[in-house]
Amino acid sequence: MFNEHFPGLVPATSYLFYKAYGQFGQYVPHFYCINCESYMGPRETAPKKCSSCNAEFDFERNLRVGSYFLVHSLSTQIVDIVEKSGIHLNERESIPGIVSDIQCGAEYEKLKQSGQIGADDISVLWNCDGIPVFNSNNFQIWPIQFQVIELSPKDRQANICIPCLWFGKSKPNMITFLTAFVAKLKELEQTGVKWIDSEKVEHTSKINLLLCSSDSVARPLLRNTKQFNGKYGCDFCLHTGGGPYVWETPEPPLRTEMDHFRHAMLATPANPVMGVKGPFPLMELESFKMITGFIPEYQQSVCLGVTKQIASLWLDSKHHNEDWYLGGKVSDIDQELLAINPPVEVTRAPRSVKERKFWKHLSGGHFCCFMHCLF
Repeated sequence: MFNEHFPGLVPATSYLFYKAYGQFGQYVPHFYCINCESYMGPRETAPKKCSSCNAEFDFERNLRVGSYFLVHSLSTQIVDIVEKSGIHLNERESIPGIVSDIQCGAEYEKLKQSGQIGADDISVLWNCDGIPVFNSNNFQIWPIQFQVIELSPKDRQANICIPCLWFGKSKPNMITFLTAFVAKLKELEQTGVKWIDSEKVEHTSKINLLLCSSDSVARPLLRNTKQFNGKYGCDFCLHTGGGPYVWETPEPPLRTEMDHFRHAMLATPANPVMGVKGPFPLMELESFKMITGFIPEYQQSVCLGVTKQIASLWLDSKHHNEDWYLGGKVSDIDQELLAINPPVEVTRAPRSVKERKFWKHLSGGHFCCFMHCLF
C-alpha cells in the first residue's frame, strides 16, 4: 500500500521493512458499525452495541467483512521524525519580501508573532484523497497524510507520515474516518509531545493542524459540504452555484468561520444550509479553520479548469470569427510548445495542441506547459 504512494520505497521483504520502518508497522484496527458506519473504536474500547443503530458489535464479523480502518499513533510518528539525526526544526533562511516556502507566508508569520505557534511548537500540512488499487474492481485506499511544516522542504517531503488508512469498495464515511484522527489532535493541541534533540535537550511541542491540500472532489467530503457542482457548492464563497459559476452582481461574499459554524449547527445531511450539511469533527480543533484551512487546488482549478477553458476558446474552430481565435497560429504554438523540456515533477511531456483532447487530465502537465508556451 505504501508503494501505491511512493513506488519502490518499501523494501521487498518483511524483515527489511521492519528493520527500516520499525514501529511504523504497528497500525491498530479501529472498527465501525457494519449497518450505519458509526465509529466504534479499537477492539479494547468498542461498545457491545452501536450507539446509533443499536446493532451488536461482532469483532470476528467486522474483521471478516473489513468494517474497520487502520490507525497509527500521531505522536509516535512525529517524535520519530524530529529525533532523527540531521533533522532540525525552524532552520529556514528568511529573506524579507521573498516567499520561498510556507513558513515565509504572511499568515504563518502572524501565527508565530501572536504566540499561537510557540518556538518549539509543530504545525502540520495534511491531505486525504482516494487511490484506486486494482483495475478489475472498485477497491480504493484513502490515506490521511501529513508533513511537518517546520522542516526544510527537502526533509518535509522525505518524512511523510500516514496516521490513518482506509481500504474499501467505496469512499469512507469521513465523520467516522476522522474521529480518531481528530481526537488525538485535540489532545496534542493541549499537551503536545515530548522529544529530545541531538544535543540531548528535551522539548515539548504542541501540534497545530494548519492546512489541508485536497482536490475539489475530496475537499467537500472533508468539509461535510456539497460538491462543487451542487447548489452553494463553492468552498470559499457564497455563490449560488448549482452548475457553471456564472458572474454574479453584486459579487458573492466570502465564507467566514463564524458563518460556517452557524450554517453547520442549523444543517442536516437532508437539509443543508448554504451548502453545509452539518457539524464535522474538524470543527472541534482550535488550530484548524474550516474555510481558510483548506486551500484552492491548483491542478483541477487552474490546469484543468481555467486553462482548459481558455485553450478551448482560443483553438476550437467554432470561435473562428472571434478576435481572440488562435486556430491559425497552431504551427507557431506547437513549435514553442514541443521545445519545452519540463522538470521531472511534470510527468507528461508536451504534445501538439492538435492532440489536446488526448492530453492526460490527471497530471495537468500538458495544460501547464501550454500556458507557459503562450506567456
